[in-house]
Amino acid sequence: MIDRIKALREHATIVAIIVVLVGIAVTTGRIATDLRSYPLPQVLRGVSGLYGLVDALVLTVLALACVLVTPRTRHAEQLTLSAAILVWLGAVVGLVFLVVSLVGAGEGSLSQILESIGGLTDIALRALMGYALVLGRRVAAAPDTPPVVPPSDATVAGAEPGPAEGAVADPGALPAWHPDEAAGVVWRSAADAARGAPAGSQGSASPRSGPPVWDPTSDVTRKE
Repeated sequence: MIDRIKALREHATIVAIIVVLVGIAVTTGRIATDLRSYPLPQVLRGVSGLYGLVDALVLTVLALACVLVTPRTRHAEQLTLSAAILVWLGAVVGLVFLVVSLVGAGEGSLSQILESIGGLTDIALRALMGYALVLGRRVAAAPDTPPVVPPSDATVAGAEPGPAEGAVADPGALPAWHPDEAAGVVWRSAADAARGAPAGSQGSASPRSGPPVWDPTSDVTRKE
C-alpha cells in the first residue's frame, strides 16, 4: 500500500500543477472581465494572488514528497523547479496586486490596513514555500550517495583471516601426503612416513636393522 502511494507522487504533483495553472487562467479571466466595469485598484482589492494559498501549499507538499521521501522519483528535479516557479510567481504577482490596490485607493483606512496585513501574510507564506522548493530542487539535482559496502567476513570482529597468498607454510605443521607424489616410493616404517622422512624408490635397497635373514642358497654348511 505504501509503495503504491509512493508511486503516485509524481502523478499527484502533475495534477496539482495543472490545478494551479487552471486557477491562474480563471483569475486572469475574472480580472479582465471586471476591468470593463470597475477601475483596476478596485478590482485588485479583493485579489490576493493568481491562485489560492491552499493550492500553493498542496503543490509544495507534493513536490517536496518527490524529493524527501525515499526513493526519490525520476522527475523530482523538474517537478520541484516547476512548482518553485509557480509559487514564486504567485508571491510576486500578489505583492504587485497589493501595492496597486493600496496606492490606487487613495486615503488609508482601517479596513485597508487590515487587508494589507492579510495580503502580506499570504505573500510571506508563498515566499517561504518557494524557498523550500528551491532547496528541494537542489537536493534533487545532487548526485545520489554511493551505497555503503558491508565489510567482508574476514574483517568482522573476532574472525580469523585466512592464509595470505604466497605465505610461507608453518614448519611445525603436519606434512601433507599426496598420492601422486607418493606413487612408487617406500618408507622404512610407518613412523617415518608419518614424520615426513624422505622415502626411497622401490628398486633402491634400504638398510635393514636386526638379525640377518637366512638364505638357503648361500648356506655353505648345507649338504646336498
